[in-house]
Amino acid sequence: MRDANGDVIAQYLPGFYVSDFALTRWGGETRPTHILVPTTEAGVGCCKPVFVLLDTNGKIVAKLESPLGDLLNRIAATPVHFGREAEYFAVLQSGFAKERSILFLYDKAGQIAYQEILGESCLGIGTLTVPDAETLLVGCDAKIWEYSRVPQTKSALNESTPQSH
Repeated sequence: MRDANGDVIAQYLPGFYVSDFALTRWGGETRPTHILVPTTEAGVGCCKPVFVLLDTNGKIVAKLESPLGDLLNRIAATPVHFGREAEYFAVLQSGFAKERSILFLYDKAGQIAYQEILGESCLGIGTLTVPDAETLLVGCDAKIWEYSRVPQTKSALNESTPQSH
């Protein structure tokens, strides 16, 4: 890490290769102070692709499954609260050459709760505060996708068939 004058103020050796990374907020932060790194960790047989989240001291805060590994080489991330009890960490992984992106939503336990492959290169991700929740915005080419909570209605709760969205 360097200060505004370019002087080294800290150096971290995370124990894995870092070529791409993204600054992100984590938890209730209002400013991004964490670093998200797509990497691999040694495992049985070979390697397991993961996203590693580092704090400002270089300490690993979380490891999140990354099914596509480094096939898509650009990342962006943000926490999102679809409601008081619906806290997620959204990661957008993209690749210019492949013109594909994948959106992951991780739950509080760090498990993938939702994933979607998008048929274009998307690089923007952010949240918009709405009453009692947030909306997740994903910027792709010339459009913005919006992800928000789906309010449960009394009729939806009484139906026994799954709801599609």
